[in-house]
Amino acid sequence: QEGNVPPLNIEELLSDSGPLLADLQPHMPPLLRGRALCAAARFSEGVCDEASLWPFLEAAVSALAPAEMPLLRACACRALSCFAARQPPISVLAEAAPVILKTVAALLSIGGEDATLLIVETITALLRHCSEDVLADVQAWLLPTLLSTWGTRWQDPLVSSALVDVFRGLARSSAALVCMVPILVPVLAQALQIAVDDSLARVQHHAQPQVCPADARGASAPEACEIEDERAQDVEAAIDLIGMMLKRWPCAAALPDSISLVLLPVLLDLLRVSSDEEVLIRSAHCLCRFVRRGALRQAHGSHLAAWHGTLRRLVQPDLAEQVAACVPALLCDILEYAPALFGGEQLGSLLAAVLSWLRREARLGLTQQVLHFVSKMA
Repeated sequence: QEGNVPPLNIEELLSDSGPLLADLQPHMPPLLRGRALCAAARFSEGVCDEASLWPFLEAAVSALAPAEMPLLRACACRALSCFAARQPPISVLAEAAPVILKTVAALLSIGGEDATLLIVETITALLRHCSEDVLADVQAWLLPTLLSTWGTRWQDPLVSSALVDVFRGLARSSAALVCMVPILVPVLAQALQIAVDDSLARVQHHAQPQVCPADARGASAPEACEIEDERAQDVEAAIDLIGMMLKRWPCAAALPDSISLVLLPVLLDLLRVSSDEEVLIRSAHCLCRFVRRGALRQAHGSHLAAWHGTLRRLVQPDLAEQVAACVPALLCDILEYAPALFGGEQLGSLLAAVLSWLRREARLGLTQQVLHFVSKMA
């Protein structure tokens, strides 16, 4: 009768005799199997005895086979992501994760574009169950597949951001990070250079008086604005990945020349020419990490001139407030880690420019950052 529906018994639902396990038999329709997998994973945290989840975990791995329907493979990936996120963790995943990872990663070469994001997210979830020693082994075969995906999908902001999460997961192992950096640096430098070239092209195109300039191929004004937003999102993942490498690089070891001499100059160029606020904010935070890791100690000649040019750009009076709020922290880091960068006259002009921001009707955050920088100089 209405109002007397018994509560759902999760333990019974996922038991050996429950309906979900019966729906996972190989002869059942793929859509029904996929629905059963997703339901089991969704309710897995309500199960006390994790042994009752093992048949569903095995069924999810079996459903990843290339011969299965793409929809079923997608459901299996979603289920594995949920199982991997379960608290408390499923103990067998610590041993099984590397094997499952190979099966999931293989789908990147056969999965359609719609499934790529789901596959990458599943890889990230499984990496959390790998020890540092295992990660060092996993990166050897996983990295080429990830880079191939990055090469074709890095301009998709969702996929590129998900890939950054995978690289971040691998970088929990110092040994894996050391192996990753030489391979990632050229890829990231190319992404930054494309963003620099796009920014320079837009500066030239903006010379024509338009509210929202159209794309060179004849896009309408709203379409052109959307294109610019997408291009900005493209490079944000690359900047985040550089920041991750700087954060995870062993503190006792010097930064590799490939990072300091290849990525840093392009990042400085991007800060000088980009007009996107989010790109500027992320780049400024990334630049702080470079300073803290001693990247300014060897700066001389053209590299030193590039730093000075970037700092002049970052203290412009009309700089957006959200971007300006990041600048005092960068200047404080330079004062602490590389004070020789500032000459007496240049330091005075920087201070005057930063103090001019106090005349704005600024939020409290910017005012606090400026005052903190002034106190550091005292």
